[in-house]
Amino acid sequence: MNRSLRAAVSPSPRRTMTKQADEELALFLEMRKLEKEQNNLLLHSTAELDPPLGNF
Repeated sequence: MNRSLRAAVSPSPRRTMTKQADEELALFLEMRKLEKEQNNLLLHSTAELDPPLGNF
């Protein structure tokens, strides 16, 4: 079988691993971005709810 035909039929294990690693990295970066956004929202909402110190 011709090499180019084999490559078209099934991806090489290396290419599959690279694609999987890229997908995992993209997922990780998206999760980190969402976590930062949630932390920022929590920071802003708690700052708005807490009265300034000394004003009871």
